[in-house]
Amino acid sequence: MKHRILNNGEGQDAFTDLLFNSLLGFAFMFAIAFMLISDPSDGGKIDSKAEILISVRWPDQHPDDVDAIVESPQGGLVWYHNRDTGLMHLDRDDRGIFAER
Repeated sequence: MKHRILNNGEGQDAFTDLLFNSLLGFAFMFAIAFMLISDPSDGGKIDSKAEILISVRWPDQHPDDVDAIVESPQGGLVWYHNRDTGLMHLDRDDRGIFAER
């Protein structure tokens, strides 16, 4: 009497082998994809590369608009209506209690 594993494969066919090999392939690809997922906490972080940073502050809920006009050594002016000049850039201009544009 032969053991059922040593039997000449009456119940085995190519479809079963193909099915389980496909399942193994998908499981392997899922494991690789899961390992390659990046951490979302690193996204959105911007390192400012500024040698000079100018910040103008005034009291909260103050009704006046305080403007800063900065002149570069080459003579270019950066202010609300001219946000980029040469190597200078205005990131944000807050108008106090008024709505942002």
